[in-house]
Amino acid sequence: MKSTNKIRGIVGILAVLGWAQANANVPVTADYGASPGASGTEDLVGPFTSLDLSDAGIALIKGAIGVPEGTAVEGYYQSFVTAHTDGTGTLPAPGLNTGYELTLRSSFFGTTGPGGSFNINSGNAQLYFDPTPDKNFSTDSGFDDSASILSASINGGQGVFSPPAGVGTLTFTVDSFDADVFTPELIGGDAIFTLELTTDPGTTSDAVRNGSNSVMGVNVVNEGNPGGDLLTDADGNVSLTAVPVPAAIWLFGAGLLGIAGIAPRRRQSS
Repeated sequence: MKSTNKIRGIVGILAVLGWAQANANVPVTADYGASPGASGTEDLVGPFTSLDLSDAGIALIKGAIGVPEGTAVEGYYQSFVTAHTDGTGTLPAPGLNTGYELTLRSSFFGTTGPGGSFNINSGNAQLYFDPTPDKNFSTDSGFDDSASILSASINGGQGVFSPPAGVGTLTFTVDSFDADVFTPELIGGDAIFTLELTTDPGTTSDAVRNGSNSVMGVNVVNEGNPGGDLLTDADGNVSLTAVPVPAAIWLFGAGLLGIAGIAPRRRQSS
């Protein structure tokens, strides 16, 4: 009986450890050579904990200028990955943005708050792998003309915008991902982003204004005027959460539990 209790105790410890690790910021590895359309020679990167997005991203927030508190707003964001980091530095990915690209598109919905604050209530995001780098902010193209390797739902977030700058955070749940690319299983994460309102030439927002004047196919209307749209350059960083427990550990635990149940019966029959 004592040995049976010990085995059951070990199984219980394994379960607790599995739960704790599954809710930690677990490093991820990405084999981009296994992505749809890849040549097979793209980078194998990892383990990493976050994706660093370009500071030349773009954000469009519809009807957000000078509106009352509690006004419903919607936003659109496009950017691309510039680096993979592990908390101590940047990991090598020599082919990124030369031999292939990773683009991110997101739409989100929320409400305005007091003092320039805002709440993000819901939304979605897609990460794309493209074997041919062709993103173009000016023409609003090349961000979704390839395979999606990760899809997520935005759970919520908040921030504040005080022109010319703003900052915010959000959390998300991974709905689907390419298991040939990412290991271990992705379940969610969080992101931090900054906004910069600028009219300087050479910036991303300047390129959009002088090009398609749209983000994700949504036109910029009445920019900067009361009730009009807000168009800003945007920077961001996405941290991923994964399930770290290998199947072998759970099989080992199940085997121990089975032994714990069988052993007493054998003693009784003997």
